[in-house]
Amino acid sequence: MPELKVRTATEADILPMARIMTACFPTANAIIFPERLYAPGKDNSTEDIIKWRASRALRRMREGQPTFVAVDGETIVGAAQWQKPGSHTPAATSDEGKPAMAEPTSEEYKPPTFDAETAAQIMEIIISESKKWEQALGYDTSTGWYLLMIAVDPEQQRRGIGKLLMRWGVDKAASEGRDLFLTATPEGKPLYEKTGFKVLAEYDIMGMPHSAMVLHAPGSER
Repeated sequence: MPELKVRTATEADILPMARIMTACFPTANAIIFPERLYAPGKDNSTEDIIKWRASRALRRMREGQPTFVAVDGETIVGAAQWQKPGSHTPAATSDEGKPAMAEPTSEEYKPPTFDAETAAQIMEIIISESKKWEQALGYDTSTGWYLLMIAVDPEQQRRGIGKLLMRWGVDKAASEGRDLFLTATPEGKPLYEKTGFKVLAEYDIMGMPHSAMVLHAPGSER
């Protein structure tokens, strides 16, 4: 049986990555791509979602954000993207925690089924909540690493793939003496807690619970 491995992603990996992301985040998909925007006779927006997620992942990759895939032989079974220190904005946070929340850019595919108004409302919540807990707790996420996205093929879960994908970011942040931040939904939170992340704040985005979390740098007094 082929051994699971993690490697740097290429642009050729973007589409299978997007398919996995789409399968992993059905609740967020339904909020950002609501049925009321479907064309007559169209029963889902799956292809639109895949193309949109692919365009976001590709943009991030081209911006230089580290991107990795987990492979079983030649098959991609998971993916992760990280945001470098100094390039963080509240609009560019986690796909897992805020799967459709980054503000669309001209480089992103935005089909008619994409609810831009709802995306903008979610963005306002993200920015407001992020400012609240950063100011209250004295954090500056721009100085640390940030997990933008982690996704594991639902049919391949419970094989340790998420843990493998997390390792690069955990090791990178530790080697630089930086905190590592992410935003989690209840589905991903247990993995992060096992990795050592602590909850900084909890809030709700359109019915979806979210947890802002941090893995402190080695030697941190926090």
